[in-house]
Amino acid sequence: MRRQKRLAQQLSERRNKWRSKKGRKRLIKGYLEKLLKLFILIVLFGVVFGVIKLKYFLTNSSYFQVEKPTIILENKGIKEEKVYRIFKEFCLKNYSCVEPNIFRLNYTDLKNTLLGNSELEKVSIQRKFPNDILIKVKSRQAEAGILINSRQFGIDKNLVVFKTENVEDLPVITGVGTLKIGHQTEDNRLKDALLLISKIRESEGDLLANVSNIDISNPYDILMMTKIGAIKIHCGSQFVPERLSERIKELETILKYYQQQMQITPEYIDLRFDNIIVKDRK
Repeated sequence: MRRQKRLAQQLSERRNKWRSKKGRKRLIKGYLEKLLKLFILIVLFGVVFGVIKLKYFLTNSSYFQVEKPTIILENKGIKEEKVYRIFKEFCLKNYSCVEPNIFRLNYTDLKNTLLGNSELEKVSIQRKFPNDILIKVKSRQAEAGILINSRQFGIDKNLVVFKTENVEDLPVITGVGTLKIGHQTEDNRLKDALLLISKIRESEGDLLANVSNIDISNPYDILMMTKIGAIKIHCGSQFVPERLSERIKELETILKYYQQQMQITPEYIDLRFDNIIVKDRK
């Protein structure tokens, strides 16, 4: 009975509110607020459902499958086929296919995988909708060959040792020891050797083409060997760039003189002293 009386009282109060203008406005406002909240919930549900369906479509549609990336080589070095092979191996390992979806592809991981190849110095990747990606690669350029544990590598101007086959016409640095491939080294002997090579390259002569190898096993005396005549050239170490340039010009003059003599070949040339020492073969 008490409950029935309470319900009757509530209905009576609502009828009284509805009869008054102010009460009607309050009730209508309450109904509208509830309808608005319901509408917002329906819209949000629709948006979430639409996003899920759109994501499913984008990541599963064959329309967005990358058949073969566009590869641009910014300089000489690594071959396009090798870059594509690295791309395919990455896709097979991570997506079990060679034509991944453009939205599923993890571009940061792909870039790091490509840079894991010591031949590459720089990599950039861009999407080209709907089904292509642009891979730009810049190869390291060898300043010299370098012999490590009887295997030949290249070394660039930043003292990074990398795998390459393009060192046939470059001098080979020997007496190195063990170095990490793809990492920069702080070996002062290598810094001296590369400085020596760069100054020879800057000279007007053809001395660089005549350099066979550069032995850095003695940290106090870099030993350079020529192809013609197998002449040993003692260069010293801890070079001063300006002084080294002068020494190279003097060395070229000496070598030209002996080439003209034809019958005489020096055993060694020593550049470590103010007065250059030349010892003829007996």
